[in-house]
Amino acid sequence: MNDNEVAALLLQVQANGSSSPLGHVVLVALAYLAVSALIRSWRRWSSRDSVDTPAAQPAPPDAAAPKGAWRGDPRGPEAALALLARAEVPELLAVTPLESVVQLLSTILAGEAQSFVLFRHGTFVLVDAAPELAPELALARLATFGPVAAGGSAGDFSVWSVTGDRGRLVTSHESTIMTFVSPAELAGSTRSDLEIGLIGRAKRHVDAHESQIVHVAALGPGQSPQPGSQT
Repeated sequence: MNDNEVAALLLQVQANGSSSPLGHVVLVALAYLAVSALIRSWRRWSSRDSVDTPAAQPAPPDAAAPKGAWRGDPRGPEAALALLARAEVPELLAVTPLESVVQLLSTILAGEAQSFVLFRHGTFVLVDAAPELAPELALARLATFGPVAAGGSAGDFSVWSVTGDRGRLVTSHESTIMTFVSPAELAGSTRSDLEIGLIGRAKRHVDAHESQIVHVAALGPGQSPQPGSQT
């Protein structure tokens, strides 16, 4: 019974007379119903905000994340570093001399751009600018296109094999940003192309946040030799 029905009954009882014992009983019962209806209305009004706001759901565990993706804050490199640690991938420059990496990249990238900027974990950015201008441009581009977020194009990659089994190039959704994975980083293990791609993608994510440049080189003009085959 709503408030309007209770009020109508009260008026009807008053109109028919309430001096009899039965009339008094009816009035008391209707008064009780009216008070109960008012209390229910007040409770609905006072709790409407909490009813409209769903309770916070607990975040799913990391184990529920799809393979190759990570949950949590995509702005930081911690999850990518954890992925590399689980895969037991050593740091590039700890197992491969910088000079060897620079020489290889200078050879296979010749003619692709004016310069390339190499970052600590093997990510490099091709820049159509002189070497003295390249670092600033590379940093800005890597900050924009380097971080990985699962579920979007930033997670896309392909894997290219460098001729002579001298390593792999992992591409990204930005054609001027790639990551070099050296044979020494993969030593002692048999990796699928998917695993190598995920390793390269994680290295790029870390480089995008650490922003540590280790070398800037000019690329000579001319036709670039093909890096090898796509795997």
